Amino acid sequence: MDTKNIVVPDFLSSYVKNILVFTNELEGKIDVMAFYADGNPGILYRESQASPLLKPSDKSLSPLFLYGQTIKPIEIHFHAPYKVIVFELHPFTVKMIFGLNPKELNDNCFDFLADKAIDDSSLLSKLESTVTIDMQIELIAEFLKKQITKQSSNPHHKIKLALDLMVFHNGNIHIKKVAEEIEVSERTLQRLFMAYVGVSPKQFAKIIQFKSSLAHISEAGLKKLTDVVYANGFSDQSHFIRDFKKYTGSKPSEHKRKD
Repeated sequence: MDTKNIVVPDFLSSYVKNILVFTNELEGKIDVMAFYADGNPGILYRESQASPLLKPSDKSLSPLFLYGQTIKPIEIHFHAPYKVIVFELHPFTVKMIFGLNPKELNDNCFDFLADKAIDDSSLLSKLESTVTIDMQIELIAEFLKKQITKQSSNPHHKIKLALDLMVFHNGNIHIKKVAEEIEVSERTLQRLFMAYVGVSPKQFAKIIQFKSSLAHISEAGLKKLTDVVYANGFSDQSHFIRDFKKYTGSKPSEHKRKD
């Protein structure tokens, strides 16, 4: 599998975090793409001869869909040859661009083709009739730009501040401290997260803490698991292993990079 990271256009940077492209032209090869909790929903477009399967549900996925917060670990099995374009969105983008309830998308997908309120039928036909990846990325970017212009408001500045604080501290910040920093009550912070992100602030902080620990454990040269435990704010190794298995379904040792 070849992976490319594409620069996000400036006009989308407030809504899109990353643009990723995955390709494999080796016919008959099956690639398994694991999705773990990372705090970011996204849009996925794929071209392949066979429909990819979502595991463990064995659900076939449509060519173009929006996915929400990934809380439980999942895998997508892609049958080569294939091309996959992922627009990784900021946590509040689902609510702001599409007006959808983000909580309803947790561990779930939204099929653009099943909702005529969002004009994507022309987008899909344009994507399928376009050969180059660069042009397909441009089509999705323009589609998102059009959706943004339909919105009457910008992302709630308080939720953006709260998210930035949690990410900056790798999830190791008390919710009370976050509320104080952005000058809202804890109850208001809870409402903002449920409305714009779809999970509670405490759960989002846990997800970011896990994401940081997963990146840490995958680093080259890591020798002690305790280095990851205490660097990421876990009280002890047993709590770390329990949380890690919750979000990956496997032990930390299975994700340790082999030098």
